[in-house]
Amino acid sequence: MKRWIRWKGLIPFVCIIGALVVFWYLFLDTIVERVIESAGTRVVGAKVEIDRADVSLFPVGLSITRMQVTNPDFPMTNAVEIADMTLALDSRALLRKKVIVEEIAMDGVRFNTARSTSGAIRRVSRKKTAGDTEKIKKILEKAGCVKVELPSLQMPDIQKVLADENLESLKIIQEYRSDLEKEKQTYQEKLAALPNENDFAEYRRRIEKLQGKKTSFNALLNTVTDAANLKKDIQADIDRLENEVKSFKKKFEELRIRFSQLSKAPEEDIRRLKDKYTLSPQGMANFSQLLIGTRFCEWWEKGYHWYQRIKPYVNRSGKSESAPQAAEPLRGKGVNIRFPEKNPLPDFLIRQARANIILERGALTGILENVTTDQQMVGLPLTFRFLGRQMQGMQSFNAIGEMNQIRPDHPAYRVDINIQAFEINDFVLSTAKALPVTIQEALADVAFDFSLMDSNLTARLTSGFKAVKMKTNTGASGRLAAAVTSAFSGIDAFDATVLVKGTTEAYTFDVRSDLDKILTTAVGDLVRKEAANFTSGLEKEIMARVSTPLTEAGARLKAFGPIGDELTRRLDAGGNLLKADVFKGVKLPL
Repeated sequence: MKRWIRWKGLIPFVCIIGALVVFWYLFLDTIVERVIESAGTRVVGAKVEIDRADVSLFPVGLSITRMQVTNPDFPMTNAVEIADMTLALDSRALLRKKVIVEEIAMDGVRFNTARSTSGAIRRVSRKKTAGDTEKIKKILEKAGCVKVELPSLQMPDIQKVLADENLESLKIIQEYRSDLEKEKQTYQEKLAALPNENDFAEYRRRIEKLQGKKTSFNALLNTVTDAANLKKDIQADIDRLENEVKSFKKKFEELRIRFSQLSKAPEEDIRRLKDKYTLSPQGMANFSQLLIGTRFCEWWEKGYHWYQRIKPYVNRSGKSESAPQAAEPLRGKGVNIRFPEKNPLPDFLIRQARANIILERGALTGILENVTTDQQMVGLPLTFRFLGRQMQGMQSFNAIGEMNQIRPDHPAYRVDINIQAFEINDFVLSTAKALPVTIQEALADVAFDFSLMDSNLTARLTSGFKAVKMKTNTGASGRLAAAVTSAFSGIDAFDATVLVKGTTEAYTFDVRSDLDKILTTAVGDLVRKEAANFTSGLEKEIMARVSTPLTEAGARLKAFGPIGDELTRRLDAGGNLLKADVFKGVKLPL
């Protein structure tokens, strides 16, 4: 009879299977848990922790209990916390060293939850992160997305303003006077070195000496030679004087033009201080940029910061299978060769992820599909859809989007968010000291559309507010502050639109709202009158301070003029010397 069981082989087989089972139950879950935490921490830059990981074999899957992902910027806060996560894996893909997740179910997803311990880790690339932050800040400043303080609603004391400010006009006048003194000293030194009365008197004596010589033939020849030399000396001095006269006239004209421009310097001081310390009608017409734009910029900065953070992971361009790059393998290390596959799969892919997100206002359900960094291999973009119905203080929430990296050299991103009947309570619209504004109550319909094609960026936020109750507390007294406060308290509805357009490295903000029209209509005339009164007083005080220095500068310019008269007189004196009879017929060599 044949023996169906070979006991010599069965016993080792049973031992191996038993060892595998023991390893499975005792160690595998722990190993998987540590691998997930280590990989997640490396990617996020802060601690990723899970309470428990449970690996199943039939079917192949993974269950995770309570995953915490620390916010790198706030180590005591979790950016995301997931109560339960279940993954269904493709077992055949695992044999090919591919992680293909058929479906993920995430339940109890929360954001910004508190941690009991710090999730900070030692950052190796801290300098790079700081550099990226500085780059983002410069881009935002260039786009005009900076915090701007509103002018005071209370007319300031002019004397206090001028005590705190440095008048540029006084500085310019002082610089002019200093330059004028330097030029005066320079030309006085030149006058001392140029031909003067004594030099011309010496020339006259030499002329008279030539005129008194005898008229013998030899004496006549000597007289012509001496006259030519004398004329040459006089002409050289005249040329020097002519050059200096031209130079002086040019410099005097420059100084005269600069003096005429000094009168405009006080006007610039008046305009600058008026714009800084008063609220103009033009400023009222741009209130939305100052109020709404400031808050939008805060949100935009956070979003742009996270975009830069995740960009290296979603914008990874893969190499073409048909055009591999040859590389010299390291000796003793070998080389990894990836052979063509009949049905190629990426190294990592989540076909579908379902999430139940818990927010303060209620729950959102969402679906993400085709999550991978190798979209060009899958041929499908990453898409997501989130839906909220009957949430607390909100009628509906819809968000759909797409991240298309199928062509890595031409990426495309799109996000559309719509919120209906969103209840707003005690929302701080402006934190400016001059005009803090709070929306106590309002119902808002909000639509946000975002598109990024290659590097071309377009984003539009459209919002309509109704049943509005606003509160301001300027802390200032006076008619203007009271009028602005009254205008805000009377607003019961308004619309606002923010448009961002350009490229990821250079874009602009444009904020429009009918708040501008409402406020301009309510307090425009009063603003105009208050600004005019302040400007008039400011102009009078500034002109009083600059009039004396300006008059002194004019007097010094006038005192500079006689130097030119002296140069001209000397030039004329030299020219008269050349008219003597002794020089008639005497020509200088070319």
